[in-house]
Amino acid sequence: MTRSEEQLRVGTETRESGTVRIHKYIVTETLTQTIPVRREEIRIEELPLESAGEVTAAGPGVERIGTPFEEGEYEIILYEERPIIELETVPVERITLTKETITEAETVSGEVRKEVIEATESR
Repeated sequence: MTRSEEQLRVGTETRESGTVRIHKYIVTETLTQTIPVRREEIRIEELPLESAGEVTAAGPGVERIGTPFEEGEYEIILYEERPIIELETVPVERITLTKETITEAETVSGEVRKEVIEATESR
């Protein structure tokens, strides 16, 4: 005769418990900066000569155009600065996601059956 009983075998199984959804979105922000810009303008000045027949020398930033008693048209190029905006993409931080495994003790219980054999003597 074979006597049998159940034994409780406890183990674990891995199953999906949830998901994490990551959403990246763009926020637009207006930044304002003030920068100095320069431009050239033409101004005509009439200055008296210091003494008769003396021609004044051109000072810094003054351009002498033409010679005495010479007719013609002259062109002067004027320059100005304009602000420009360039966008540069630069990394500012690194984002990482880490999955952490947490181990906890959990108590489980279950019912098991076993066979009991008794012998009775008869006379």
